[in-house]
Amino acid sequence: MERIAGPICGHYLAAYAVSDADGYIGYAKVYAARPISPWEGGIAVWKVAAGPYPIESLAIDAVLAKAERVMWEASTFQVLWDESEGVRR
Repeated sequence: MERIAGPICGHYLAAYAVSDADGYIGYAKVYAARPISPWEGGIAVWKVAAGPYPIESLAIDAVLAKAERVMWEASTFQVLWDESEGVRR
């Protein structure tokens, strides 16, 4: 299961879940431009994980919420990636 979200603070999130012995771990990658998928989006500027959760969809919901919360807390004015310059900030 995969999900693309955004824009959030000018960035996009590409989330997916992976199963392990304890359940599902959600992972999200932050991109400057809307990715096709978590695997086809160019260079991710940041990554976050959440879990484990008993259901795959809960892991994805949780990691998206965590990533969005951290992005808003950082600042709506902070830019993680300047796509025009191709430089991390």
